[in-house]
Amino acid sequence: MKPRHLEILQHSLGCDEFGLSKTRMRDECDGHFGYYRNRYVCDAGNAEIDELVALGLMQDRGPQNLAGGMHYYSVTKKGVSEMRKASPAPPKISRGRARYLEFLHADCSMTFGDFLKWRTANKDRLAELGYEK
Repeated sequence: MKPRHLEILQHSLGCDEFGLSKTRMRDECDGHFGYYRNRYVCDAGNAEIDELVALGLMQDRGPQNLAGGMHYYSVTKKGVSEMRKASPAPPKISRGRARYLEFLHADCSMTFGDFLKWRTANKDRLAELGYEK
């Protein structure tokens, strides 16, 4: 797969360069295959998109009034699978960095130090809920 094809598939699904989406849904619904978005809108005749359609990785849904007459493309199940295979593995992160990212994701009103104290005090309950590995 060409690097530009991978970028288009990742962008269409709302993924980063590692094929990961922060807002991944649990179920494969509405043709989104677990991603919050599955669309790419551009004018017809885009060579890269036409190649992806020919490979069966994307589907042309035709011109859409909502998009000002531009073509609406979606990633197929095969495209999702190929994107996952072709995406590089994310870099390893340290335990400390993982804790800090968890703090940022928690979006709480605590300081980082208070968050760590709270996390330690509630370790058993977090494990019960499946948050601890």
